[in-house]
Amino acid sequence: YGRWGGDEFLVIMPNSTPSCVMVVRDRLRRALRKDTDGFVVPLSVSAGMAVKEDVRQSLVDIRKKAEEEMYRDKLLSRTAGGEVLFKAIERRLEEDPGRKPHITRVLELAERFAFRLGLDQRETKRLELLARYHDIGNVAVPREVLKKPGPIDEAEWRIVRRHAELGYQIARNLAPLADIADEILHHHERYDGKGYPVGLSSEDIPFLSRAYSIIDAFDAMTGYRVFREPVKLKEALKELEFQAGSQFDPSLTASFSEMISFSEDLS
Repeated sequence: YGRWGGDEFLVIMPNSTPSCVMVVRDRLRRALRKDTDGFVVPLSVSAGMAVKEDVRQSLVDIRKKAEEEMYRDKLLSRTAGGEVLFKAIERRLEEDPGRKPHITRVLELAERFAFRLGLDQRETKRLELLARYHDIGNVAVPREVLKKPGPIDEAEWRIVRRHAELGYQIARNLAPLADIADEILHHHERYDGKGYPVGLSSEDIPFLSRAYSIIDAFDAMTGYRVFREPVKLKEALKELEFQAGSQFDPSLTASFSEMISFSEDLS
């Protein structure tokens, strides 16, 4: 056996019957489930098999037949596997005690901001999904880095910065989140192009990513943190307005500030 492609392996079994090949295939699947039990993101394997039944058949033909069966298996298992993956990821996200109050706050802000912006039902739902799952990539960041009590070093910061890309890769393979994968990827971009991971600027950044970055920053300032007291609403709005045009979309910042100013006591 050997590696055939990036994530594909080819096994040649001389003098084997179809039933023998099926036994080996099932044994590999059981071994994978056992060895990866407890992983945050459960691994899966798709397999295809073909048996040479005629001397005129070439190994190339046999390989193509096995490959076609493997892709059929992958398509058939994608939905079920996606549901398992989604549930596993949600369980991991729920392990963070600080996440639930954060999500509650940003969801409420997302709903209000969507109404303020006049978004239709579909876009409102997408903004709310982004608020709930923007940090989904954190499931692939080591716990010791995410929960480090003190400042993180440069190497750890590079790991944390990857969560947007990791979140994109996860979301685009999950049916409930595929529609916001691009927004997850770009929710840390800056209006001036100095954000990450791509460095998009201005209106090249997806609209909902621009909107959510304001919500997230506002909550980061006004929400409770173990290491500091919340910033007063008036001061948080001043900071948003100061960063308008550099970190944030100026038009969206103005709309958000007006929304908060009209509905909250800023004294």
